[in-house]
Amino acid sequence: MSIVDPDILEVEIEIRAQHATVKEMRLDPPICPPERGSPAVVRQADIDALIAAVLDHYAAAGLIDAPRPPDSGPTYVIIQGRRTLALPPNIARQYIVTTKDDLQREADRSGRNIRFIYIFDLEIKIAGSCATVTVGGDHVAPKPLVALGCTEIELFLRRGDRWAFRTSRIGACT
Repeated sequence: MSIVDPDILEVEIEIRAQHATVKEMRLDPPICPPERGSPAVVRQADIDALIAAVLDHYAAAGLIDAPRPPDSGPTYVIIQGRRTLALPPNIARQYIVTTKDDLQREADRSGRNIRFIYIFDLEIKIAGSCATVTVGGDHVAPKPLVALGCTEIELFLRRGDRWAFRTSRIGACT
């Protein structure tokens, strides 16, 4: 029998009759190791590049409850504390950075659900080489419907001048 362990590696587990089989699995969220020395100075360009990597990962793999839609229209993105984002030209047209209030107004006006991804929090550590991002998929619906969604915590590592997705853990669903 094989299972997927928390480090996204497939491992074999031997199961024998009349024997207990135990496999310990961590359910804690992925985090960057603690920093040593003074924290790194994080530039806005580093944050923008990390957000672009998160969106690139979403385009390739989706999120827990928000697979990339099959249509070619743009994806709405809400980023905690941001209304704009400098994205590379090759993906800039795929995403519209907005606010939940603006999406709610559009859902009420159009009478349809609007899906979006929400970047809640991001933290860059280890001299700018490791980052954790809390991101979720959600939708707004015309009032008075209630929106449901889930979040996950993702770990990205810097490889040269690019951020690369490493692993994720499911967070809360509401």
